[in-house]
Amino acid sequence: MNKERLLVRAAREIVLPLLILVAFAVLAGFLPRRSSARLPMIALQRPSPLPLDQDQHFHLLLANEQLRAFSLVLPANSESFVRFEHNFITVEPNEGEIIRWREGESAIQHFRVNRGQIQFFLGDSVLGFRNDAKTGEYRCQVIEFLGAGITTYGYRYYTRKWDYGPSILNPPVDAEGHFANSLDLNRAVASDVQLLPAEFLPASARKQLLVAISAVDLQMAKRKLRLEPGEVLWLEGRDAELRNAGNQAARFALVEFRTADEVY
Repeated sequence: MNKERLLVRAAREIVLPLLILVAFAVLAGFLPRRSSARLPMIALQRPSPLPLDQDQHFHLLLANEQLRAFSLVLPANSESFVRFEHNFITVEPNEGEIIRWREGESAIQHFRVNRGQIQFFLGDSVLGFRNDAKTGEYRCQVIEFLGAGITTYGYRYYTRKWDYGPSILNPPVDAEGHFANSLDLNRAVASDVQLLPAEFLPASARKQLLVAISAVDLQMAKRKLRLEPGEVLWLEGRDAELRNAGNQAARFALVEFRTADEVY
C-alpha cells in the first residue's frame, strides 16, 4: 500500500509539471498546432460540351443542305462530350461496345452495338461517348439532319395515335443473305441493305446518302461506284438501277429523303 501511494505521488510530481510545460510551449508557439482548416475540395466535373464540328474525334465527311455526315473515331480510353443541335442517326460499321450517356446522367451504361445497326436520336441534346477498351478504336458514322421533319414521331395507324415509333433497327435474320430493313423517319427513311452479287435496287428519284459498311462495288448505268468501309456518297437520285457489280455481298446504309409528293 505504501509503495502504491509513493508511485501515485511520484506521478503527480513528475507528470503534472510536464503537462504544464507542454501547454506553455504550445501557447508560446514553440510546438506546432494541429490545423483545423480543411484542405480545399477539388470538384471533378466534366468539361462543357463542344459543338459537333469542334470535337477532335468527329471528322466531317460530307455536308449539304440536307445533312452533315461525320465519322466518330474514339481511341481506347477516350471520350467525347458534344452538343447535337439537330436530330441524327448513328450507323455502326462493326460489332462492339460503347458507353453513352446524356447530360446529367452517369457515364456508366454500356451499349452493345451490332454491325450495320442504325439508331435514331433526338437533337437539342448533349450526349457523351466513351470507349473504355484497353486497346482498339470505336468507330461509327453520325448523320445529322439539318431540315425539319426527320423524326420517328408520327401517326401510328395501328394505335390511331400520334406517337414515337421504333428508334433502332434490329439485326437481320440472315446476315449472309439479301435484306433491306428500314427505319421510318417521316420525311426520310434509313435502311440497312445487303445486295448479293448481281442484285440491285430499282431507280429512285429520292436524294440519298450511301454509307458503306463493307467494301462495295456498285454500278449505276455506266457509272461505277467503289467505296471502302466507312466512306459516304451523296446521290441526287438514281435514274438507273443500283447494282452490286462485285463478287462479294455489298452491305451499306442508305438514307433516302422522300420527295414532296410522298410526304404525309
